[in-house]
Amino acid sequence: MPVDDKLISLKEASQVLGVKESTLRYWANQEKLRTVRTPGGHRRFSLNEVKQMAGQSSFISANDVQALEDQALGQIQQKLQSGELLQEEWFQRIPAEGRNRFKLLGRRLLVLLVRWALEIGGSTSIEEEARLMGHEYGSEMAGGGVRMVDTLTIFVVFRNAVLAALPADTWSKVMLVSDQITLGIAEGYERDEGRLSK
Repeated sequence: MPVDDKLISLKEASQVLGVKESTLRYWANQEKLRTVRTPGGHRRFSLNEVKQMAGQSSFISANDVQALEDQALGQIQQKLQSGELLQEEWFQRIPAEGRNRFKLLGRRLLVLLVRWALEIGGSTSIEEEARLMGHEYGSEMAGGGVRMVDTLTIFVVFRNAVLAALPADTWSKVMLVSDQITLGIAEGYERDEGRLSK
């Protein structure tokens, strides 16, 4: 780093960027921001580089992430409240308990998709986590008598609302996670069918 560049602490950098310290650590580990270590092992960030990142139009703060999550959730809720989904034959076949469970799992999926697509608080086992969540959801829907095609349809509606809320350059990541969720849903149905046939 240039000698005239001021070095700032993790806490100071997170305040400038408006993100959690854990997010900043993740970005540093992914080499999105260069760091130097003090003799005591603490990270120091280039103030100029942090300011440059904060000024980028593509930079997304923690508040922006929350807004995107809320936007995607709002689109889904709007479809539910407008009666648009209620008129669909496949949606009518899903019992009320299944719809309520979908809302809870849907919020978990939403956070997973948005944060991973934006590379915030990422997990090395994101695909595994997505597959397990899909498996859990598929198993529950199968156990509730919901057809697999109906479960996949509502998931696609949900995923498309997430895509609409996110920048286009993140869509390929959402689709990778979405693929794992879809496979997990199918596995959940297979497990349920195997249990019923015994």
